[in-house]
Amino acid sequence: MLEDTAYVHPELLVEAHWLQEHLDDPNLRIIDTASVDAYERAHIPGAVSLRVDNYLKDPLDSTYVMTSEQCSSLMAELGINQDSYVIAYDHRGSLYATRFWWVMSYYGHNNVAVLNGGWNKWINANFPITREVPSVAMGTFRPDTHPDLICSLDHLRSGMHSPEIVVLDVRSHKEYTGEGKRNNIRGGHIPGAVHLEWTRNLLSDDTFKPAQELLDMYSMAGVTPEKEVIVH
Repeated sequence: MLEDTAYVHPELLVEAHWLQEHLDDPNLRIIDTASVDAYERAHIPGAVSLRVDNYLKDPLDSTYVMTSEQCSSLMAELGINQDSYVIAYDHRGSLYATRFWWVMSYYGHNNVAVLNGGWNKWINANFPITREVPSVAMGTFRPDTHPDLICSLDHLRSGMHSPEIVVLDVRSHKEYTGEGKRNNIRGGHIPGAVHLEWTRNLLSDDTFKPAQELLDMYSMAGVTPEKEVIVH
C-alpha cells in the first residue's frame, strides 16, 4: 500500500493508486476531513464528510479531545464499525487527516490510515471525483481508550528537564518564538522544547518525506528513537 517500505509503520499511510484500486471494497470507509464546503464541491467517490469543525475536540471544553461517548456517536454516524478499514484525507498536507487518525488510535481503532498526499495527490493523479453523497448505514463503534497516548501536564512538568525526554513543538516559527499568538494566549514555547514545524515532514506534493530523510531531520534536532517524545 505504501511505496516507501523503510518506514517503521508503513501501514499508517496508503498511496492514492492503492485507494483508487480499492474504492469498491465493502469494508472500506473513506473520511473527508476538509470543510463541508470543500466536500460539497467535490470529493473522492464513497467518501463521507466528517462535518466537524472543532478539530474533534469536546464541544463543552475545547482544551481536550472529544469524550469516548462523543466519539462513539460520531463514528457511528460516519458508518464506522469495529472492523472497518478507515482512510482519512484532507487538502492541507494531512493536518486534519492525521488528527482524525490520532483520535481513532486513542480510542482503540488501529485499522486506520492516512492517504499519502491527500486530496491534492488524488487530483493530480486524475483519479475520479464526485459530488454525490453516499448513503451509509449507522455503524457500531465501541471506544477503547488508550491513555498512554496522552501526556499529562504533571508528567511533562516532572520530566521536561530529563535527558531521556524531548519536547517537540510542531507549531509555526512565529508561534514558537512568541512573535505570533493564537487566541491571545501567551507567546513563546515550553522551556527546552525543540522546534520542527509540522510542514517540514512534507514534500512539495503534500506526500510525506522518505523515511531516511525524516530520520536524519529529527536526529539532527535531537529527536531520536531511544527518547520519549512529547509532541504538541
